[in-house]
Amino acid sequence: MYGILLYQDVGTLAAGDLKGVARFLSGRIFSGDQNSERFGRDLSLLLQKEVFYGLKRGVYGTVRKRELSFEEVYGIKLNDSVRRGIEEVRKVDPSIPEWSQIQKIFQTRSTYHQVAYIHGDLNPENVLVGDDERGLRAKIIDFGEMMPKKKVGFTPLFWDFSRLLGEMILNYFEEMVTDEWSMGSESYLPFQKAFCELETVLLRAFLNEGKVSDSEDPRIGVIAKIYLSTLFDFINEAKSAFMPPVSAEVFKDYFYCQILFLLFYAKFSGEIVYKRAFGVKLALFFKNYVDSKDFIHTRLLQSLETFYFQYLKDLRGKTRTKEMRTDRSPFMGLSYFTEKDREFFFGRESFIQNLLQGIETYPFVSLSGASGSGKSSVVHAGVLPILREKGWKVFTFRPGNSPYLSATKSLKGSEDLIDSLRSLLEKESSKILLMGDQFEEIFTLCERKEDREDLGNSILEICKEFPDRFRFLLTIRADFWSRLLEEPSFGRILGDSGEYKNLGLPLTLTSMNPEELRRTIEKPLEVVGMEIQEGLTDLILSSVSREAGSLPLLEFCLEELYKRHTDGVLTYEAYKQIGEVKGALATYADRIYASLSDPEKEMLQKMMLQLVLPGMGTEDTRRIAPVEEITTAGISSTSNKNKSEFINRMADLRLVTTGTNEKGQKTVEVVHEALIREWKRLREWISVDRDFRVWQEKIRTQEKEWRESGKEDSLLLRGSNLSHSQEWLDKRRMELGSKEIVYITASKSRKQKRTVFLGILVGIVAMVILGIGTFGIIQYNLAEKKNLEALEANANAAENKLEAQKALDQLDVEKKKLDEAKREAEQLKIDAEEANRLAKEQEELAEQKKKEAEDARLKTEKLLEENNKKEAEILAKSKDILLMTEKIAKGFSMKKEELLRAGELNRWSSYKGSMDWDSAKKTCASLGKGWRLPKRGGWQVNYGANQKVLEKDWSKTDSDYAWFWTSEEYVIDRAYGFYVASGYLDYLVKDTALHVRCIR
Repeated sequence: MYGILLYQDVGTLAAGDLKGVARFLSGRIFSGDQNSERFGRDLSLLLQKEVFYGLKRGVYGTVRKRELSFEEVYGIKLNDSVRRGIEEVRKVDPSIPEWSQIQKIFQTRSTYHQVAYIHGDLNPENVLVGDDERGLRAKIIDFGEMMPKKKVGFTPLFWDFSRLLGEMILNYFEEMVTDEWSMGSESYLPFQKAFCELETVLLRAFLNEGKVSDSEDPRIGVIAKIYLSTLFDFINEAKSAFMPPVSAEVFKDYFYCQILFLLFYAKFSGEIVYKRAFGVKLALFFKNYVDSKDFIHTRLLQSLETFYFQYLKDLRGKTRTKEMRTDRSPFMGLSYFTEKDREFFFGRESFIQNLLQGIETYPFVSLSGASGSGKSSVVHAGVLPILREKGWKVFTFRPGNSPYLSATKSLKGSEDLIDSLRSLLEKESSKILLMGDQFEEIFTLCERKEDREDLGNSILEICKEFPDRFRFLLTIRADFWSRLLEEPSFGRILGDSGEYKNLGLPLTLTSMNPEELRRTIEKPLEVVGMEIQEGLTDLILSSVSREAGSLPLLEFCLEELYKRHTDGVLTYEAYKQIGEVKGALATYADRIYASLSDPEKEMLQKMMLQLVLPGMGTEDTRRIAPVEEITTAGISSTSNKNKSEFINRMADLRLVTTGTNEKGQKTVEVVHEALIREWKRLREWISVDRDFRVWQEKIRTQEKEWRESGKEDSLLLRGSNLSHSQEWLDKRRMELGSKEIVYITASKSRKQKRTVFLGILVGIVAMVILGIGTFGIIQYNLAEKKNLEALEANANAAENKLEAQKALDQLDVEKKKLDEAKREAEQLKIDAEEANRLAKEQEELAEQKKKEAEDARLKTEKLLEENNKKEAEILAKSKDILLMTEKIAKGFSMKKEELLRAGELNRWSSYKGSMDWDSAKKTCASLGKGWRLPKRGGWQVNYGANQKVLEKDWSKTDSDYAWFWTSEEYVIDRAYGFYVASGYLDYLVKDTALHVRCIR
């Protein structure tokens, strides 16, 4: 058994097993005190959480899935000890199936999640439980005892949790029933009653959206709530640890482990047999539920989640004590953290120290990571403030479409990057850091390779010249890392070889672990004096901890929750309203889109498409576009002024951000690439227009090269490229910028001019030939003509040869098409034959079904006839019984309903003592509305129906004089009494002291 060492404020309590813990807790959690109920719930969660902490640290080995039945692993044990245990509990509860039926459960094949190791030594010394400001905390220690389970070769991951929870619940019920036994002898009845109530409460919770109905015994409701909240916490831990989203097989794995443990429990002869029978019935309840049509794992997960957060809300203890700041949100939404946001930036403390150490050591440091991994925030909010505090001079830039110019302008020196850096380093005594953020833009936005080379060579030269005082830091998306290495200068630095060895250090920013993510959620709230609803952090972590690049979605979700906080608390209800982590951003974008007019919706679509750069072997990325480019394209009915105002409005709503590039132009871009990934509507727009946007970006590159060359004719479009561009111009003129339109128009104009020039040239040549009549010229021309004819013949021959080859190629293509057509025809023939065969089978099957349906109809009519006959017989008997009941009731001077109620034990009170008739009437009336002394007939019915059951209770009275008062008078001073020893009625003086029981 598990052992727990529990530290209390008043000292230390050592409990050697779960039974001891249950005994200790039962006095607290059944007291009705919510703090005590929380104490019991928290303790039941501790060890199962530690299992997953161990899993995340990798101490249990790799999780694998394995399909098997438990009988394959534990066959010998099952056939002996468990069988004997089942036979013992069936003597107590014959409703439990025989061993042959129970054995089938062990033979059920299912998928189990398996690990390689177990702890091996879970005893009181190795499980520590303490209490801190966040509640109870547990720690499993001494992992040196980790050992493989060699004998059976199978270690189900969920077994320890199901064993812990199952045994804890059984012990709670044992302690509860023990209290009832203290008032009388031991029996199975309290366990039976408790099981019926628990079964009802759990099933309703599973099926009724997490609403837990009240039970007759409130203690059972407490146990059910502890069970349900613990189960959800466990599933949530499983989801965040290694298997999101939770599948049906995960739930089945847990339930089967729970079922099999409860059945195993039947063999523990040291436990009372009633408790073991209770465990078997609970196992059968779980098995029936999992195998029923009511088991839908998504509905169950939602039911558990709904219950869990309402339960924790009801149990909420202390309230916020720190004064709440309202000057700003502690979360950044889709923006990255900047230096002014430093106080709210948490979770990357360890990595920041590693990055700072790298910057101190190496002149050139690159930081790569997935889009949305938080590279910019780590540098701006984590590294740069610390370097400034140390006296460093820091300069930052984004490459844009002219990275060399952007880097140079950030230094505010000359137009030469090397001169600017040398001047700074010679003038300043402090260290200097130049930081290029979002460095993938040297590939996505910069078309000139020379620009990249100039930047790289300049940085390389300064790194070699000032290795102790100059540092260059860049952040780049991981999917562009290989392209950075292909650049000669950057590749030499980061390649770590030859003369440049030790100049560069490549670092990678990986996903945050769960504890780091927890800090990013909870610590900023502490700064502003706010809270997050208990359990909500874990629910959020289960959605993001395994997702690469999920930080922007997390921050956006938290920003939306902050806007909807309730009295300084981020709530579960708000979390569901915004669409949870993954849906929050899309929900927000769709809400803005829905609020726009039709022209504005079209404008947003056109604008967003221009701000996405279609990926070529990589993901789509955001594109920085000049505002002028957006305002000069799009909807003809919308003025440029209105377009500019629209862009500013979208920036205020945080769908886009605006800025200024190195040329002083106002720019616009998508607020974050997470919007491109997560907004379904935008992805659909991109998918539809991908061909157009790929072509458009290609044209922009060609147009820029043509313009920067001084508009050389050789760089204009020609041939199929020109005709293809003309087609796009005709279709999408409104979405092209003026520069692209001019470029395509110039290319078309050049083609027309060239055609005209060739026509004029041909005319001039003809006139010259006609105007010259000398023989020499004629002979010369004849010779030239023959040469031209020869050349033309050669050209025609070559052309004929080419045409012949094309014909052969076309013939080959036609032959392949013919072969493919033949194959398709053969396949269609096969398919037709198969369809005919299936149709025939369906016809035969339909005929058979028709016959079966007719047989079923006849059988149903026969059964209906027999049923009507039986109903008539039952109705006749019912009338006879009703008449007989009314006759008996009339004989006792009672109503029929009174007669029937008299046989129900739960309508009779316990023994109320011995007293005179008038006092007896008052005593019964004092019990409440409807209570009174029984009539003579009531005593007769009760005596006849329940004599054996009641003898034990009646024996508590004086058996020599066991007379009980009735409610009926004989004369003024006498009333009827009932003698329980023989069922005899007589009238007695009202002042006589007789025994009293009441009825309602």
